[in-house]
Amino acid sequence: MLSAAKKLLSDLKERADVRRADTVVVSYPKSGRTWLRLLVGRALAEHHGLLAEVEADPDLLLRTERLGGMGDGIPTVVFSHDDKPHAKPTAEIETDKGRFAGSHVVFLHRDPRDVAVSQFFSLTKRTDDGFRGTISDFIRDEQIGPANHLHYLNVWARAKEALPSVRFLSYESLHADTEAELARVLAYAGADDVPREVIERAVVYGSFDNMRQMEAGGTFKSGMLRPV
Repeated sequence: MLSAAKKLLSDLKERADVRRADTVVVSYPKSGRTWLRLLVGRALAEHHGLLAEVEADPDLLLRTERLGGMGDGIPTVVFSHDDKPHAKPTAEIETDKGRFAGSHVVFLHRDPRDVAVSQFFSLTKRTDDGFRGTISDFIRDEQIGPANHLHYLNVWARAKEALPSVRFLSYESLHADTEAELARVLAYAGADDVPREVIERAVVYGSFDNMRQMEAGGTFKSGMLRPV
C-alpha cells in the first residue's frame, strides 16, 4: 500500500513539474536520458554562475527542474518517462498526449535494439523483482520486452501530428555530434545564449569516462547516474 501511495505521489509531482516546465524531455528508459540531463544541467549551471552551488550539491546537475528556480532567466527543463510505459502492460499505454499541447517537448529516442539489450541487463541485475528468463524470453515478452518500447515510439510518432512543437532527438545523433545537439536542445529550451565554450566544457564533463569516475566515486547521491 505504501509503495502504491509513493508511486501516486511521484506521478502527481512529475505531472506538476511538466505543467510548469519551459521544456519537457520525454524518453523511454535506457534511451540516454541521464546523459542528456547531465549535459543540460552542467551547461545551465555554468552559464548562470551556479557552479559553487553545484559543488555543494552535485545532484543539482541531475535535477534540472530545480535549477530553473534558482535565478532569473534559467529555463526549467523537466525530464520525464511520460506515462511510465515500461511499468505497465503495453495495452494500457496512454495514446492521448493532449496535455502537452502548447508545450516545448523534446522526444529522446534510441535504437530499440540497444534499448532492449540495456534494459535486459538492467532487469536481470535486480535481486527481488528482476527478470529471470533469457534474453530470448525477454524479447518475446509482450509486457516488458521490445514490443512495449516500439508501441510507445509509435504513440509519440502519431502524437507529433497533433503536437507540431515536438522535436525528435535520437541518442545516435547526440552521440555523433554532442555539442551541436546540446546547443539545439538548450536553444529550444530558451537558452540560446549559452557560449560555445560552455557547451564544450559541459560535453567534456559529461563524457562517459568522467561519468563512470563520478559514479564509482559516489559523486551523486540520487542514484540516477547510470551511464548507458
